[in-house]
Amino acid sequence: MAAVDPPMGADSILERCTGPGSPYRISGSDVSLFLESPFSLYCKHFADRSERDPPDASQDLFAEHGHSHEVRIMRDLYPSEAPTEESAQSPPRREGRPPRRRGRRSRPWVSPREHAARLDKSRVREFEKTLNMMRQGAETLLEPQLCFFPRGMHGSPDILERHDGESLLGGHYYVVKEIKSSRKIRRKHVMQAAFYNVMLGEIQGRLPERFHLLNAGGEDMPYEHEKYAETIQEVISGVAQIMEGQMPPVWYGRGIFPWSEYSDKVAVQKDDLSLISGMDRESKRALEENGIGTVAALLEAGAAALVGLGVQPGDAARYAVRAGAIKSGNPAQLGQPLPVPNADADVFLRVEEAMSGEVYMIGVLTRSGNERRHHTFVSEGPDGEARILGEFLDVVGGLGRCATYYWGSGEAVISRLAGKHRDGALPEMSMTDLQQLAAQVVAFPTYRDKLKMVAEWMGFGWRDPDADWGRAVTAYRKYARDPARRDCLEYIVEYTEDNCSAVERVWDWLLERNRIVRE
Repeated sequence: MAAVDPPMGADSILERCTGPGSPYRISGSDVSLFLESPFSLYCKHFADRSERDPPDASQDLFAEHGHSHEVRIMRDLYPSEAPTEESAQSPPRREGRPPRRRGRRSRPWVSPREHAARLDKSRVREFEKTLNMMRQGAETLLEPQLCFFPRGMHGSPDILERHDGESLLGGHYYVVKEIKSSRKIRRKHVMQAAFYNVMLGEIQGRLPERFHLLNAGGEDMPYEHEKYAETIQEVISGVAQIMEGQMPPVWYGRGIFPWSEYSDKVAVQKDDLSLISGMDRESKRALEENGIGTVAALLEAGAAALVGLGVQPGDAARYAVRAGAIKSGNPAQLGQPLPVPNADADVFLRVEEAMSGEVYMIGVLTRSGNERRHHTFVSEGPDGEARILGEFLDVVGGLGRCATYYWGSGEAVISRLAGKHRDGALPEMSMTDLQQLAAQVVAFPTYRDKLKMVAEWMGFGWRDPDADWGRAVTAYRKYARDPARRDCLEYIVEYTEDNCSAVERVWDWLLERNRIVRE
């Protein structure tokens, strides 16, 4: 273990950690955002605020779900110290975004520099409270404010847990534990925790050898800091470059709320290569380094030139075809027509999942002969999932030899439900991901192969033009809390029916143009 300096008083540590140094501030959320979308991080600090996305119901769901999960885990681990029920219902406001004020009364305008100074004062006040508790040797600190301004670092890890060992605090030090609601721990989660670990090490004069992440199941997973030490320093340097005003490349479809629409807008304005669906980072970098930085330039260069620059032949051909479709506004052939079953009935499936992964609705549109019919099955009660799965299977089973089509997800969810409620038993079924099928035979003149983009290009319209997953889940939650809200039930039924009809529209389009053929 490296030598540790003698213990210091809380005032001395506070002065050392909040003294002058970096002109910018880096938070744990900045690190996470940088790893997801560097351009969104740039927008957060430099873009015109009027360019922010409009309110999005799904973002409120994500925030509420994540916060509720954190509170639940904290209660399990530290029942006497965990936040109250009231706080569990109120996710904390995102840092740096002041609450919106209604009416004509508002606070007087302040300059960005003065606003930053006020934030620092607030952070220092909260950090001083944290530091006093750390110096006194509190067993656990939940959501503490940390600061180390000489490197511009600040943030609030979920948990600090006391361990025995020498540090500037005395005969103990603290270890970071981060709670994540995701089933799978991602790189951004690990790097955010590593960032907190680095900052904590600066504060207490001892870098913990490990930091911890708790996943959706509450499993405590230790990570060796040494393994990530070099990477987190590179990440911090990358964030710092953006804070200094360096604009990173934009990437269509990878902007993060509240900058997703603006990111896409900038990508379109630049005619960026990321407009081509399926473009990977390595190919994009190779092309840009050789002067091909736009869709138009790629189309002019041609597939053969791309291969000469190191792009795989299959990828090069696909990029060129997709670029042609985008620029012409017309679909283009990608491959030979693919066979689909010559069934007695065609079924178009949509499965709706809540934030928790619970399936709250299964919708199908069936076509047999001249009969076309919608069926929607809504989960209600503790056995709701099992019941709607059974209802779906009864409908499909009554159609004889049928072929089921879905867009993006369907078969995996039905299989998961069967494993959960029927010991994995499912009747033999023909299920096809139409999104994957279409991607093999046609390049649509859209920037992505999302159902809404493709179906709307074909002229299909949702009854609610702004319908999306977040609005549907919000409506379902209102209905689940109050079954008298028939308007909410009608909304999710309508949304699911429209999604099934959109899959049908794409399937018909492919069949009519011989991009798919019945066996």
